[in-house]
Amino acid sequence: NNRAMSSINVTSQTVLNYWGAVYSSTLDRVYFGPYEAGADLYWVFMDCLSGIPDLYTNTTSAFAYAYRNLVYCPLADRIYLVPSKVNAQIIYIDCSDGSLTETATPFSSEFSSTGNAYIAGVYHPDLQRIYLIPDQQIKENFLHFINCNTGLYERYTNPFLNVDIAELTPFNGGAYSPDQQRL
Repeated sequence: NNRAMSSINVTSQTVLNYWGAVYSSTLDRVYFGPYEAGADLYWVFMDCLSGIPDLYTNTTSAFAYAYRNLVYCPLADRIYLVPSKVNAQIIYIDCSDGSLTETATPFSSEFSSTGNAYIAGVYHPDLQRIYLIPDQQIKENFLHFINCNTGLYERYTNPFLNVDIAELTPFNGGAYSPDQQRL
């Protein structure tokens, strides 16, 4: 549409506004994670059929730097935004129609008070979970995953609690090993 095309000016600043991307096979789109662009009125996706970037309306209360990266959950056909800041709401893209949904965050007080709680996420198909990859959250008692059956965040005891945090650098990503069925 003309509004979208005239509004998208891909520059180095635009690239800095987004962090990560995820493909939706249902919609044949690539959605970009609205990192710095969290509070913007419009967010960006790439229409894979036309190869042209487009905009969709941000109907959430997201704020700048609240989310880093996205993860696709095939069971629910949703793309979840990975929270990086305290009070970031649970937001996902419904891949059946491209709509945004925002729900309350049940554990915001458990997020790292320094911000940058999580940096990425990894889908675990055997458990139907998206494990959030910690950044500063590595220093907290609990880590979190998204239960793809319920759509809710759940916590588990941080397995890195006995590691000397001074020596532990936060992670920058993760992967699932199908052969070993683990992250």
